[in-house]
Amino acid sequence: MKITSIAFSNLLLLMTPWALLAQITLKGKVHNGDFDQVSQVKVRINDTYEAMSDAQGSFQINIPEKVFKPFRVSIEKKEHLLKGWRYQNGNLVVMLHETYTLTGRVLEVGKDPVEDMQILLVGLQGMKPLHTDQNGEFSLVLPKNFDIEEKSFLIAFDSDKRKNKINYKVKKQGDTLINFLVEFVPREVQKVRIRDGENRPVPQLSLKIDSRRFVSDTKGELALPKSVSDRSVFWADLHNITHFYYDSDKLSLTIFVNALGEGEVSKPREIHYLDDRFIRNQ
Repeated sequence: MKITSIAFSNLLLLMTPWALLAQITLKGKVHNGDFDQVSQVKVRINDTYEAMSDAQGSFQINIPEKVFKPFRVSIEKKEHLLKGWRYQNGNLVVMLHETYTLTGRVLEVGKDPVEDMQILLVGLQGMKPLHTDQNGEFSLVLPKNFDIEEKSFLIAFDSDKRKNKINYKVKKQGDTLINFLVEFVPREVQKVRIRDGENRPVPQLSLKIDSRRFVSDTKGELALPKSVSDRSVFWADLHNITHFYYDSDKLSLTIFVNALGEGEVSKPREIHYLDDRFIRNQ
């Protein structure tokens, strides 16, 4: 019986969760530029361990000792930004910016608002690209006194990240409104492949591009003059253009079409404005 008792005690010793014991309790405070305490701020350590600050701006996070140093700090609270943090004598002090909201809109020169344009703010820690909505609008929460200079901090690029294919101007209207006027540099199209919904070639399809008409060959393909680009207007006879894929290496455009239903009318489409997000997920 004594041997059994010793063995069982050793087994308990081996099963003790030392990893749970090797933890550090991190205590801290959150305040703004005026050193006012800020409540309801979610403070994260290494994007994993988190706690919410209370009415006094205090928080407490338990983290494993093995991830204690070095560690990263991030915060989450609407209309608030992390200014910085410092760790000293067992306490973490998190400082927040006082902020304001900058609203803006992206417009193509001489055309409609641009949806799904990304706006990237460079020069401020922790900022992520924003997407414009269907009205071409976006909003940025920025630190007070953070000056947006023309093209110094803001970059506009479309959803497939063609940064070098866009010319744009930034126009400020007052302190809280900004407009992007963008001009897309055309991408040349030398060849078109026409496919149906099952990805099968569509031969002998009449395709009007800008003011000229072309007919696909037996492989559902056609070669084009250099004046055609992804900014051209495409119109398929008795078909609707549903989506597309542009191959920048081959300068080719694959157009997917479906036959018109009863009472439907074919409509001209500007390729740039088609929704190519479906294609990028294939």
